[in-house]
Amino acid sequence: MEAKEILPWFRLATLLNPRNVDAYVTGAFWLDRKFGKPAEAMKFLKEGRENNPDDYRIYWEFAFLYYYRKDFAKAIESLETSKSLWKSKTSPNNDERASLYDFLGFLYWKTGGYSKAIENYEKFLEIFPADRKIKDRIIAIQDLRNKSLKSGPGNK
Repeated sequence: MEAKEILPWFRLATLLNPRNVDAYVTGAFWLDRKFGKPAEAMKFLKEGRENNPDDYRIYWEFAFLYYYRKDFAKAIESLETSKSLWKSKTSPNNDERASLYDFLGFLYWKTGGYSKAIENYEKFLEIFPADRKIKDRIIAIQDLRNKSLKSGPGNK
């Protein structure tokens, strides 16, 4: 089967079961990152959100769509919404939670939101306390934040 032949199956899966979040998320991934059709991916994911407004995975995939378009503010907003839905019917496992905290921390770091970046990386460490990479990242961000605070107003 060729890759392009897979897309109708995602469509069929969502028509048969509009609550099939995996089909929406995976279909959007293929449309965007494999076929370079971000507008179609966004449309498909919006349909998924209409049918599954309380599922964190939809918003997580929106975050990736925005990230790859370098719209970091919308990516952050989508991840924050995703995080707020963790107490809904579906809930992420520890690996997924850590991944979201890592991604959110990175986005805040990239946009100069140093305190929020540290906050998310510290939540990551609550799950995986021995992760040296994240500990080093927190130290680097603290240094950036301290330099930023010395050079001007605002708590980044």
